[in-house]
Amino acid sequence: MCRPWARKYPERGVCPRCRHEAHLNTDGLCKPCLTAIRAEEDAEWALGLEEARPRPVQLTVGGTYGDRSVSSRPLRRPTKNGLSVGVEWWTKLRKQRADPAGPPVLEAQVHGQIPLFTVPRVLGDATVSAIVGRPVAG
Repeated sequence: MCRPWARKYPERGVCPRCRHEAHLNTDGLCKPCLTAIRAEEDAEWALGLEEARPRPVQLTVGGTYGDRSVSSRPLRRPTKNGLSVGVEWWTKLRKQRADPAGPPVLEAQVHGQIPLFTVPRVLGDATVSAIVGRPVAG
């Protein structure tokens, strides 16, 4: 845990995204989840939508120092009318919902993620038939 985070946000509770007990910020989320929302571009959680389901927790190792794109700063900013979230999150949500590919069979992971342990993998017939016709980007 980060001591400055705990001093800044002393309130403890269960994070609704990862379901772990931690120090929660003004968005009601823990520090790792705020970082993950930005790294994974998780628009549902950035916007605080009611239909957003909890997410699995993954081990992540910090990226480049000074890279504010995946920081744990609050998502909602104070405005004259209360708190608001940036417009770019609504754009990301529309793009994610308009994706014609449907739900992913093999979910994309965080850019640059590598496995901690290498495990031989075998795709089953159901998985192969679900992804066989997809175009490969790049």
